Amino acid sequence: MRITPFLRDLVLTAATSLVTVVASLFLTRLLAVQLGPAEFGAYTIARRVVATILPLSTLSTGVALTRYLGLQAGREGSLVGYLSGAPALSCAATGVVALVLLAAPATFSGWFFGDSSHAGLIAATALMVVGSGLYRVAYVCYCRPIQAVPRCLPAQTQTMMALSGGAR
Repeated sequence: MRITPFLRDLVLTAATSLVTVVASLFLTRLLAVQLGPAEFGAYTIARRVVATILPLSTLSTGVALTRYLGLQAGREGSLVGYLSGAPALSCAATGVVALVLLAAPATFSGWFFGDSSHAGLIAATALMVVGSGLYRVAYVCYCRPIQAVPRCLPAQTQTMMALSGGAR
């Protein structure tokens, strides 16, 4: 029986999702035990804040980029335009959101955590927003045909992809 690329990708995606869910369960349990109720509660709120802010901070480029790259399949020039514009746009928007968070940590701490005593977590939350935003765009770019990626991503990203085994 010949396995089609679609079926292979489907099985790989399902397996990856299963491993992620199992790892998340173990990690959540470990964090709950190690941090204690108050700190784990603050961590959980920070994760929810990131999940809420992420579409705004990335301008939903992860979803949009996937759609538009699929629509442009077979048109090489279009891929380069999308793959170079989306990360730049996402990085700029994510940077603005992070700077806004870092500009008034006590205020955002009061909004998110109920008091300003957790103002130190705002920097970590801003870092999580930046990391999650960059991850989403990098994931979409990484899954595209690798010959289109080197022409549109900065040299640092190419180096990171090569070190992670992404450049084939």
